[in-house]
Amino acid sequence: MADKRFRRRPLDQALVDELIEDEDSGSELESAGSEDSAATSDTSGNDSGAEINGEEWRRGDRRNPSDLNFTGQAGINVDMGDDPSPLRIFELFITDEFIDIITRETNRYSEQYLENNRADLAGKRHSRFHAGRPVTNGEILAFLALTIGMGIVKQLDLQDYRSKDEVLATPFFSSVMRSFSLDPGVFHLNNNSTYVPRGEAGYNPLHKLGNVYTLILEKFGAVYTPGPNIAIDEGMVPWRGNLHFRVYNPDTPDK
Repeated sequence: MADKRFRRRPLDQALVDELIEDEDSGSELESAGSEDSAATSDTSGNDSGAEINGEEWRRGDRRNPSDLNFTGQAGINVDMGDDPSPLRIFELFITDEFIDIITRETNRYSEQYLENNRADLAGKRHSRFHAGRPVTNGEILAFLALTIGMGIVKQLDLQDYRSKDEVLATPFFSSVMRSFSLDPGVFHLNNNSTYVPRGEAGYNPLHKLGNVYTLILEKFGAVYTPGPNIAIDEGMVPWRGNLHFRVYNPDTPDK
């Protein structure tokens, strides 16, 4: 006797017809919530539409979709000149206001760290925290230059950038590193004292990025307007930091 679990069941013709005709355009609205579902169910038999959360929704025709005319002015929105340098492009996004924020918050965190760890630092005479002076905008720019440069010129070890060996020497890095006292560990973008713990009202998982994140998003939107045809792709960058909304995908080649 055949197992009942594997008996062939007759197809629901109504379901088949619905899939073929693709008449389920209202299902997306029904999943939005009980209030939205009630509104859409009232208009399922006509094309008059419904107002949901202040927006007017109408039943569409998927066989003859309407054209969406692009009305924006695509392209670069600033004067770049005939032959813009990499520095000119960099300054379009990383402005003086951007650097001012990083300098202020880095110095603030340096003071907080020194105050909270004064006893531990007492025996570390060569620590940069004993320099006794705040970092400047120029030092922050130098640090960013080093960071960008290290993504282009890659050494096996951080100390190799200071090397004077004829094979390993990279004079740019060693000369810049010699001229500033910024400890990378105190580089900061926001004030830690305004952090709201996770689970409390006002918690922001992007708090560490502060206003710098908002500023750079605004700059991207102001400098360039994309056209009607956009191809979006993604790049995988392995990262093992501590962040609660980090997503692990075992199928990606980069872990």
